[in-house]
Amino acid sequence: MEWLPIVITGLLGGGGLGAVLVFLATRRRDSDSAIAERFDDASQLAQYIRDEVERQVAPIREELKGVRRESHEMHDAVRAHFTQLWIWDREGRNGPLPLLPLEILNRLGLGHFVASAFEDTEPTSPNKEHS
Repeated sequence: MEWLPIVITGLLGGGGLGAVLVFLATRRRDSDSAIAERFDDASQLAQYIRDEVERQVAPIREELKGVRRESHEMHDAVRAHFTQLWIWDREGRNGPLPLLPLEILNRLGLGHFVASAFEDTEPTSPNKEHS
């Protein structure tokens, strides 16, 4: 901090004080006029930015609508399936086990369970596990 008095003396002695006072006096006035001059340009810039963001977000917004629609379809199918399972269980498990619709299973990548013939891959007894 030995240099601080030297810097202050240099500023005050070399006309620096006058420059600082002029700067402080005109700074507020300059910023007000600059803001007034840029107001129209800033609003135009803000509108341009909004338009550009909307243009770039529009495809993502459409994709999101599709994802939401598909999500609702999946949730509806799972709720209906769960209700069918509950009724099937409450009524003594008569008939075949209720399944999700084949379209939903295919969209989930599980359609092969219904479309192909069932193969029992489980061992019939614990002794034949690794034979």
